[in-house]
Amino acid sequence: MPQTYAATLLFNVNGAAVTRPILKYQIESAYTMMGPLLPDGGLFSLRLNDHALAIAIAAKSVTVPYGQEIRVVHCATGNVIFRKTAATVSPVAED
Repeated sequence: MPQTYAATLLFNVNGAAVTRPILKYQIESAYTMMGPLLPDGGLFSLRLNDHALAIAIAAKSVTVPYGQEIRVVHCATGNVIFRKTAATVSPVAED
C-alpha cells in the first residue's frame, strides 16, 4: 500500500496552489548547532519528516559554545524524543 503524507496547501506569488509536506520532527537548540550533516554556518533548528534521520543528525552535531543541549521534538505533540548534552569536558584536539 502506498504511503501518504500530510501536506499544507500554500499559494505561490503567482497565485498557483502548491503543496508542502508537513515536517514532523524538529532538531533544535538555544545555541548554534554545527556538525558534519548540517549546512556550513550552523543552525538553531531544522525540521525533517524522518525521526531516525533527525536523531542521527542531532547525535552527530555539537553546539557553539560546546556542550549545550540539542533536542529532537515531535512537532505535533511537543514531546522531546531525543536529548543530547556533551560531557562536561571539552573535546581536545589530538596532535
